[in-house]
Amino acid sequence: MKIIRLVIITLMVFSPLLSGDTYTFEDLGLGDIIVNSLSSTTRSAYFSTTIRGKANINITIYHNGSLIISIEINGVKTKLRDKSVVIQTNLTQNNTLKITATNYGANKAIIYSNSTIRIYQAKGENPANSKSSLWLKASFIMSIAIPPLIILIIRRRFRFEEKEASEIVVV
Repeated sequence: MKIIRLVIITLMVFSPLLSGDTYTFEDLGLGDIIVNSLSSTTRSAYFSTTIRGKANINITIYHNGSLIISIEINGVKTKLRDKSVVIQTNLTQNNTLKITATNYGANKAIIYSNSTIRIYQAKGENPANSKSSLWLKASFIMSIAIPPLIILIIRRRFRFEEKEASEIVVV
């Protein structure tokens, strides 16, 4: 039972290392973006991330109304055709997110502040800066440290009685 707890605690500690950086529009200072009927709105935000170089950015936008949404990150531009889109771009210390929303409906439309961007290191790029590299190092250290801990726990739980050693005559 203690082993299971130890594994769960270890996974909880190191699970943030597997994921990339995640920001909501609220975190970026955008909040809810309101677009009046038959008009267009452009909003920009600046963000920094621990990931540098080529990265995949998954953008999920929650909205209501009839919107055409265009997203640009560090000069790479795409249109949102579904609820989410993935952009591959180069990230630096300071990055720019620009959202242009055009409402072609008769009612007011809203892009909600719980919309998110998730940033992941592109495969094969900058492994020294990647958090996955840190995860691999931590996994290696855990693979060395956990087996002796398991043996120690088993020995403490089950006390084995040792037999007295007696002399044996070998001919």
